[in-house]
Amino acid sequence: MMYGFDHDAGGWWIFMMGFMAIFWISVIVVIAWALTRLVPRRRESSQSHEPAKAILDRRLDAGEIDVKTYDELRAKLRGSAEKP
Repeated sequence: MMYGFDHDAGGWWIFMMGFMAIFWISVIVVIAWALTRLVPRRRESSQSHEPAKAILDRRLDAGEIDVKTYDELRAKLRGSAEKP
């Protein structure tokens, strides 16, 4: 007595096993993708380690700010550095 296994499942069984493998791989990929989107990455903080004067110099060189703005911001930096 074979308990219902006396016939060959044939291609149907192979198809279902392949489908299940693809299904579970897809589920794992979707979960991994969702976790990478939901969990925030460690990014550089807004406070960089670059000195403020160096940032101003770089922005002036890149053309992001003009000379007048540069001078105003430098004066503010000097003023804040003098305060205790």
